[in-house]
Formats: sequence, C-alpha cells, structure tokens
Amino acid sequence: MRFDRLITLYFFQPLRRLLSNRKGLRVSILMYHSVSDRDESNRHPYYETNIRPEVFARQMQFLADNNYKVISLSGAVALISGNSPSSLVTQSTSQPVNKCKYCVLTFDDGYRDFHDTAWPIVKEHGFTSTMFLPTGHITDERRKLNGRECLTWTEVRALAADGADFGAHTVSHVQLYEIARQDIVIELRASKQAIEEALGKTVDHYSYAYAFPEHDKNFVKIYEMSLQKAGYQSAVTTRLGTAKPGDNSYTLKRIPVSTHDDERLFFAKLEGAYDWLAVPQTLSKNFKGRGRCE
Repeated sequence: MRFDRLITLYFFQPLRRLLSNRKGLRVSILMYHSVSDRDESNRHPYYETNIRPEVFARQMQFLADNNYKVISLSGAVALISGNSPSSLVTQSTSQPVNKCKYCVLTFDDGYRDFHDTAWPIVKEHGFTSTMFLPTGHITDERRKLNGRECLTWTEVRALAADGADFGAHTVSHVQLYEIARQDIVIELRASKQAIEEALGKTVDHYSYAYAFPEHDKNFVKIYEMSLQKAGYQSAVTTRLGTAKPGDNSYTLKRIPVSTHDDERLFFAKLEGAYDWLAVPQTLSKNFKGRGRCE
C-alpha cells in the first residue's frame, strides 16, 4: 500500500476535519501533465506525471458531482489576494467565498494529448484550465518533449479560441535553479513573448519546471523579482499543498494528480489532507541543498 495514501487517509484527513480552521478559504490548484494511456508502471506513484483518460474523466465528474467551482488561475489569485469578484460567489447557493469549494486545473509541458483528450473532457463539464507551454517545443511542426508529442501553434490558437488559457513554462524546459541569472531572465521573457505573439493576448501566469528550490531564499527572491519585471501576475510551482489567503502569488503551491489517485485519495487531496507532505518535501530539499550557477 502507498505510504502517502495510508498516512493521508487514516491520519491527516481525520485530523484536519477536527481542526477548527478547516473551513477557511482554500483553493486546490491541481497539477496535471499528460493525459494518455502511456504505461508508467515502472515509476513510483508519487513521481508519476501521467493520468489515464478514464481516470481523468472520473476526476472531472467527481468535481462536477460534488459541486466544486472550477475557476481560472486568475480567479484563484484574486481570491487568495482578497480581491475576488462577485462572480466567484456560487450562484446556486449564494455562499460567501470562504464557504465554497474552489479548484483550478493546470497542465504543464504542452503535450498534444491536452488537445486530443484532456480539453474535450474539461469542456464537457464547462470547466476552464490553464496549460503552461515550454515554447521552444511548440512550433508549427510537431515536436516532442520527454518522448511525448507536443502541441503545435495551430492547436494552441484553436484551444485558446475555444476558451483554454495559456501560461509560460520556460523556452527550453530548463531547471532555472541550475542556470545563470541572465539566462533566467531570457527564459522568462522569451517564453511569455512567444505566447503573446501567437495568441495576441497578455500572458499573466508562469509555471516553474522541476522541483522548486524554496530552501534557497536568495534564489527565490531573484526569481520573484525576475517574474515581476517580466510582467507576470503569478506563478505556480511544484511545491505541494493547497493555496490560501496570504500566500505569495509567485510561489503558489499545487496538488500533483496521477493515475494512481483513487476517489478517496483524490478527495483527500482536494480537502487539503495531502498538504502534510510539504514538510518532508521541504526537509528533503534542505538536506540535499546545493549551490547554483551565477
């Protein structure tokens, strides 16, 4: 049995339900990558980034059946910043924002299966989502990243016209922590510019590729300043957890989702019961902490 599932379902989920602050506003920003039948059984469930189409469809149905309000990333940033518009109050119950169940769908890496498989399911439920593009792999001809086919600009434009949102995810899908500061600026600005030129609209959001080095406070400061100068309004990371008021909009946490998440674990993650893993995640990075290039 998965250790993280066991601890989440039988300790942290019951514990969270006992805590008095469990009804505070939280936004579950779900992190997806590929939605396909690709076999990744050789990987530990915690590290798997693929989800089978039928599992993804069940998760979207779960959100719909359980009255989750799937909002845009811009809406989520407004919520946690205390600037939520009236449209984020549920029309059916007129509940205040801190009583609603909010969720954001995000996808990294610009894979073709977002167009072919994921988006039709998302659209079927009337949901919205944000796809983060590594623009060096998005061209007018089909290219691949990590052995998977990526979107073309034609498909990106069609998806945008159909209501999908797009953000940047570097140009070359590089770990920013391992490159020079001037190259970080290039990756942030060039990826944003490429999408804006292709779609004719402003790109406000960014997604950090690979493990986020929150243990290095100096790097995080440089990274945040670079995002602001490039014109981004927010950025999501691979830091684990749900988003809440007061969180830094440039280092937002997300919840990883994969094929191995059954309904009970998926629900627990949405509730915030999986957030406990952020502590060992951070401790591990502190222990493995290493220098970076300048």
